Amino acid sequence: MAPVIKWQRWDSASYDWFGQAATDALPSLEAELDAFITAVNSNASNTGRQLTKERGYADSTTANYAALVISAGANGNTAKGYMQWGCLGSGTSKRAYVGDTFTDDTSNGGYGTVSGGVSDTSITWVTTGEEANWLVVYDLTDGQEYFCFGPAFDTDDTGEQEGFAIVKCSDGEWSLVTNDASSIYHTHYWDDGGSFVGWSNCTRGTSATSSDSPSTQGTYSVDRWRLKVNTTLAASSLDAPSDVYAANPLLCQPSSSSNYYYTGRRRLITDIGDGTNVYILNTAYYGPSVLIDLRP
Repeated sequence: MAPVIKWQRWDSASYDWFGQAATDALPSLEAELDAFITAVNSNASNTGRQLTKERGYADSTTANYAALVISAGANGNTAKGYMQWGCLGSGTSKRAYVGDTFTDDTSNGGYGTVSGGVSDTSITWVTTGEEANWLVVYDLTDGQEYFCFGPAFDTDDTGEQEGFAIVKCSDGEWSLVTNDASSIYHTHYWDDGGSFVGWSNCTRGTSATSSDSPSTQGTYSVDRWRLKVNTTLAASSLDAPSDVYAANPLLCQPSSSSNYYYTGRRRLITDIGDGTNVYILNTAYYGPSVLIDLRP
């Protein structure tokens, strides 16, 4: 199945991250995410790997709180990984948490607490007063599913263009991924014969404070999307750390070039097709890219 690409824009007068009307920014994003979750949960490979939106815009109980909490199941849905993403008490920054534990209560402005993993408590964000553009790219193919969200505002400011991704990986398990520039916050379910079983980043529990990193990027790279350990650890300290790869062959590494690493930028591949109908689309700053082939 070909990727689905959607772009939605709000002008500076109508953009409001905290708005709760169906046409506002966060509810609109949630509508796309809800539809994706419903579709992929019906895929055969996800019988024991269900996605759930644990919290959304309607769960906010306090001013300056507007976020998402997403969970991904594994091991017959008995083990879950969580991602919390959005404004949690600030009108100028967002927070990102990924981990294996969710305190399901009304604390934290109604959003509960995600823990047992990695986090960033201050990532630049825009909540009002600028033009806002949402890019959503997803694929519903059974075993190759992904959902990528990337924002863009008035200017090409990479500090405001970090999004998130939900990616089915080559081992059949989900990854939940977000970032602050090149610092990647990631959790994945591991159970491949090593002594570590459960949700963790690529260090598999040996360094709970470590984030993951993208593999080597290239301006025109079509290498499959991959995350790896971001530091060199002593071999004796490792519990079979590994890389994770997207199951979908069209999900690629982000570009390292400022010509292409902004949300929605395209890298035309001019020696294939007619020079305009095959390109690589960047989903978000340091987010995955997608190979698009529009040839008949």
